[in-house]
Amino acid sequence: MNYRTASWLAWSLAALSMVMFLASVAFFVLTRAAQAEAPSSLVTSRSIIDLLVSVPFLAFPLVGALIASRRPHNPIGWICLAVGLLWMLLGLFDYYGVYGLAKPDTVPFPVVIYALVEWLWLPTVGLLAIYLELAPIGWQLFILGSYQSDSTAFPLFLDTYATRLLARPLRCWRPYSTFPFPHLLPHTGTSVVR
Repeated sequence: MNYRTASWLAWSLAALSMVMFLASVAFFVLTRAAQAEAPSSLVTSRSIIDLLVSVPFLAFPLVGALIASRRPHNPIGWICLAVGLLWMLLGLFDYYGVYGLAKPDTVPFPVVIYALVEWLWLPTVGLLAIYLELAPIGWQLFILGSYQSDSTAFPLFLDTYATRLLARPLRCWRPYSTFPFPHLLPHTGTSVVR
């Protein structure tokens, strides 16, 4: 795939993710209006918090499009795009199904679409786990909550880096050979032993 095609495809998928999010917002507003008309309906209600949970996941398609358009052979960009698309599709199907159940006979197949939500989370979370495994090592330090080298950060880094070197899920892609944050390594150089 050449760079022009990859760029066009990546930004088109990112735009599709944004359109799906906006459609989710529209179904959220329609659902709230339908529930206000018939407050005795047995449909589960959705709060604004449920909608705001998906806002941080809008970063995945944007970052994925940026990476995939500039480096089309890097799997991280395409995985980010897929995670963003699946997360937005999950939200869209959820609000579509809830709206169809709140106001019957307005949209086709609301029960089937809502049933798809029950299993669509599995590939979404699975791709997110693959992304976290393939992403550069720096994300593990954010989980620790510490940006300074202490007695727990460096052994955890070596343990996860060694596990990654032994596992090697993708042979065509190699993680960074140098640690991206050399100031965090206690009394060593910037390279990590392979």
